[in-house]
Amino acid sequence: MKTLRLRINERVIDKVLYFLKNLPKDEVEIFEELENTPSLSHDSSGKIKFKATTLHTKGFRFDREESHAR
Repeated sequence: MKTLRLRINERVIDKVLYFLKNLPKDEVEIFEELENTPSLSHDSSGKIKFKATTLHTKGFRFDREESHAR
């Protein structure tokens, strides 16, 4: 096997990774995926999708006095 190092533009990274991941596992091994912006990803249309954790705070009431008592 040979090792290949690539520098890929963000506009096509999803297509390249999709192609590489669909090759036979015994013939291609992806060592690491580096992202410059881990909180962002691009979908196939080139739009930026934000990845974030959702906090469900509906019905939560912050009580400063209770917080200070802890």
